[in-house]
Amino acid sequence: MEFEEGEEVIWKGRPAYHFRYPFLAFLFFIGLFGIILGPLGEAIDAISTIFFFLFLILSLVSLIVDKGKKYYLTNRRVISHKTTLLVPDLSNVRMDQSRLGRLRGVGNVYFDSRDGRWIAFKHVKDPNLLVRSGLSLRGISAGATSTILCNYCGARIPGGATKCPTCGADVR
Repeated sequence: MEFEEGEEVIWKGRPAYHFRYPFLAFLFFIGLFGIILGPLGEAIDAISTIFFFLFLILSLVSLIVDKGKKYYLTNRRVISHKTTLLVPDLSNVRMDQSRLGRLRGVGNVYFDSRDGRWIAFKHVKDPNLLVRSGLSLRGISAGATSTILCNYCGARIPGGATKCPTCGADVR
């Protein structure tokens, strides 16, 4: 990754490992030995063998694909494996976590731009720290990151704006 002169890397990471495929492969591996029920047991063993190898291959593919995705947060840019956003253009930084994600400490972090584009850092560890870093880079206080919807066209508008950038309607 090439960085500009004077650009500091604040955060660097990639998606956290997915444990569902190895877990399912392990369950089907146990299924190979658990049942001795004659013809029904042989059918279950055959299906378990197929699913064991399928989830083993999916585990390796998921690991290889996630290794290629890298995310960077610098003092000037937000960089994903597909696109970049400039820090001065950020309007909001938010996080989304599932219940299981909260237990594992992973989540998705979304960087919203003033022009309506966004970047999503998917399945990253410690998303709270990343959100705080993104907000502090832009100088946005944690409570002032609300977005509102335009009553006319339905576009998302950064909090504090008086006109919709999409249709030009007055927001307030």
